[in-house]
Order: sequence, then C-alpha cells, then structure tokens
Amino acid sequence: MGRGERLPIIIPRLDDPASASADERDDHLMLLEVARHELEVQFTETLAVADAKGDHDLFGYPTSVAYLKDRLGMAGGRAHRYVKRARAALRHRATFAA
Repeated sequence: MGRGERLPIIIPRLDDPASASADERDDHLMLLEVARHELEVQFTETLAVADAKGDHDLFGYPTSVAYLKDRLGMAGGRAHRYVKRARAALRHRATFAA
C-alpha cells in the first residue's frame, strides 16, 4: 500500500441526518473529520512531490497553480494556498508530519 501502510477510510453516508440521533451525528462527524484530515495530508504530500518534480510542465502548464486551476477547477487563491502549503510541507517535514 505504501508509506505508513494507511488503510483506506470508508464511511457510510448518513442518509438523513435529521432522523439520526445526536450520538449518530456526533460519531459521523468524528469519522468525517478523520477522513477529511487524511485526505488533506495525502493531497498535500502528493502535490508537494508533483510540484517539486515539475509535473505541471509535463502537462503543459507553466506552474502548479495553473495546473490546479485548469485540471481541478480550483479558484486561483485556493490553488495558490495549496501550492504554498505543499512547498512548506517539503521544507518543514517534521512539522508537517506532526
């Protein structure tokens, strides 16, 4: 599976949050937060490597920001923040790992 041997996180959809109990909603929110965090970490790690290796050039984009805007449909500010965070993660690996 790769570095850290992380297992995929599968969370069943809470079909009707209004009819669920408060405990069910609480449990669901906690599971979603764990999954959201894991996705964010993996996205940042992958983007950091793609940016450092110049993957955007292979696809004909002048920058990683341009790549994210066109390929992923991100707004410019959001794409810039992701690239900035990815570059910082590479420079400060210990901090990012924490």
